[in-house]
Amino acid sequence: MRKELFQKLKARLESMEAVKHVALWNHNVEFIEQEQPWERPAVFIELLPVEWRCVVPGHEYHSVVTVRLHIVYDWSEDEMNDFDLSSEIANAVIGLEGDSFSPLEPVGSSTNHNHEEIVEDIDTYSCECAMFID
Repeated sequence: MRKELFQKLKARLESMEAVKHVALWNHNVEFIEQEQPWERPAVFIELLPVEWRCVVPGHEYHSVVTVRLHIVYDWSEDEMNDFDLSSEIANAVIGLEGDSFSPLEPVGSSTNHNHEEIVEDIDTYSCECAMFID
């Protein structure tokens, strides 16, 4: 389930002309000086911890899964464009669904201004997921 969610999100984001780099989140912005450089704007996909609830013991489990998209771009003085990419990404991923997850829905947004030359918008989405054991 997490693999399908990640792969579908990554494919959707990579299909966007405005997005230059997509990867799994690994505190990339916090250690930007130590990382291999990545092209911006970049989107890092963070899958938050999943708590499963049993539907059929040993066979079927469901959960609400939360995903954060860390949208990282260069800071500019043109504040009018700061949230355009976040909106464009929302239009692309809201409603995205797969075999093991229901359509993604937005649940929150924030902006991290703690970096000198970059801005990080963090948009949060959720969906219902199912895991089946054979």
